Amino acid sequence: MTTLPAPSDLHYYLAGYSAEDDPYVQDNGVLTNLGGFTDTQSLSAFEADLAMARMLELQEAPIPGSFDLDHLCAIHQWIFQDVYPWAGKIRVVDIGKNQTRFLPHSRIPDAFRSVQEQILKTSCFADLAGDLHAFASEAGRVLGQINIIHAFREGNGRTQREFLKMLAERAGFKLCWGGVSDMAMRHACISAEDDPECKDLARLIRISAAPIKA
Repeated sequence: MTTLPAPSDLHYYLAGYSAEDDPYVQDNGVLTNLGGFTDTQSLSAFEADLAMARMLELQEAPIPGSFDLDHLCAIHQWIFQDVYPWAGKIRVVDIGKNQTRFLPHSRIPDAFRSVQEQILKTSCFADLAGDLHAFASEAGRVLGQINIIHAFREGNGRTQREFLKMLAERAGFKLCWGGVSDMAMRHACISAEDDPECKDLARLIRISAAPIKA
């Protein structure tokens, strides 16, 4: 399948879509942003600083929710509220990144309902309390599915990790990603496309999780 160039944010449009179909980009392909930046380098620095500040706030006051798509959108909106006017809104174009082609945007709501059903089977991970292996296995599958859904135009990784962090806490674990390189995470996400058990992601979660001390 032929792909078309996307904005300079490392994503690309899948065939049938272009920047003209994307309401979240400027005419030059740079993501529409509240800082008024028209080049990717300046926007990236602006985004990194403001998003990090909002993520630090989430450490003190996580966003409550039922671990559905609305909950994920609320997390994205909080993290990127100072950066993008479209924060919290799901994408309306089909995109890919590197060799990964993400789920068609029209399938995002139904696909995420399936993810939520999986999460609810473990009482939102509360049934996994104290069992590191079971937690990591289940969390790996959830992360793999959410990543391929890729609900947003940008900011998916940070939003997914915050979402997973809240699930981890319900299972009695704290996630610290500091020991996981970008390359390792990228490889694990790609591997998950062909592995329903998402074993590589489960392994990264297992080595990143620590029991929450009472």
